[in-house]
Amino acid sequence: MRLQGYDYTQTGAYFLTTCVQHRECLLGSIVDGVVVLSTGGQIVQQVWDDLPVRFPGIELDAFVVMPNHVHAILVLGGSDEAGNGPVLGTVVRALESLL
Repeated sequence: MRLQGYDYTQTGAYFLTTCVQHRECLLGSIVDGVVVLSTGGQIVQQVWDDLPVRFPGIELDAFVVMPNHVHAILVLGGSDEAGNGPVLGTVVRALESLL
């Protein structure tokens, strides 16, 4: 859910939750109370780790992969010399393209 009328290009920290389609447990499983990532979950983790290479104006904060969703805190930084900054929706779509 998004806040109506809010400018998500603004600098700041954003809490994100995104789910696997149909909430299928494709990213891992819980074993003895611990999340064990599947290959898909490991790929999602790697994509998260690589996002600053693709989008230099962001910082990664907390991130956790669960069996059927991920939670993250993403920090949008300032803009470049041309006035272009990262757009939250673009970054989220890059991550969600795997889910």
